[in-house]
Amino acid sequence: MSDITDSSTVPGQPGELRHLHAFLGDFWARHGLPPGDAMRMELGLEEVFINVVTHGLVSVGMADAPVTVGLSLRDGSLECAVEDPGPAF
Repeated sequence: MSDITDSSTVPGQPGELRHLHAFLGDFWARHGLPPGDAMRMELGLEEVFINVVTHGLVSVGMADAPVTVGLSLRDGSLECAVEDPGPAF
């Protein structure tokens, strides 16, 4: 089975979370992933994104910095990566 990857980049602001929810929902639907797992992934993504925005970007004056969420589906496993230019912690 080949790898399936997709990504979405949004400004690091809490209001942009709705775009990431839509991105995740679209990915989920396109690849026929189990509906029961969608809520857990959505909650995890929300927690990570808000943490990045609140503690990694806003606190250092980078509120408009881009945050990229990447999804990879490989051999039945889903990986979610979140990248931002904020300081490491």
